[in-house]
Amino acid sequence: MNNERKNVTIYCDGGNRLGSSNYSAFASIVLTEDINKINEGLSITKSFFKATNNQMELLGFLSTITNIFENYGSINPNNSPLTITVISDSQYLIKGANEYIENWSNQNWNGSNNKPIKNSEIWKTIKVILDLKESKNIDVDYDFKWTKGHVKDCDGSYDTKYNNECDKRLNEAMDNYTNKSEDYNPYVKTIISKVSTLQEKLEK
Repeated sequence: MNNERKNVTIYCDGGNRLGSSNYSAFASIVLTEDINKINEGLSITKSFFKATNNQMELLGFLSTITNIFENYGSINPNNSPLTITVISDSQYLIKGANEYIENWSNQNWNGSNNKPIKNSEIWKTIKVILDLKESKNIDVDYDFKWTKGHVKDCDGSYDTKYNNECDKRLNEAMDNYTNKSEDYNPYVKTIISKVSTLQEKLEK
């Protein structure tokens, strides 16, 4: 193992146009070794029909982190310690990952009102991914960071630049939506299946 820590940064964003076109989309941008160069092979943009904004925010992250672990050997061939920074303008994603997910898990995925949380199947799968550090003894740390969204005048920071690029990509995906785009529920099932397969793969 190489003890030099490697860094991967994920920018992700989701949105929808419910009530107008009913289109929804998410986009992610992944930066690996060179922060000035987008890793397009790991970045994802997809459009759907009638999914909520929060579903898109969560699915943008989950799809991307799953893609990263599916390609873990090529991203981190020396099995170096890894830090994955996740940057989003969604308080739902960032606060959920930073503050609430452990309590939800301990409370059988119920909220403080003892009622099932929304989008529990996605949150459960996110928890499986985050727990790979312990369950598969992978040296990975996560840093979930909120950034202000829809900043018209870029302040020169990478957070603003790439958050805006995610927003641009997901809106283009909604503009170009066709019936050939994947339906939301089958896609979620596909991601859950991928995570399950990923667990088995990492056991070998």
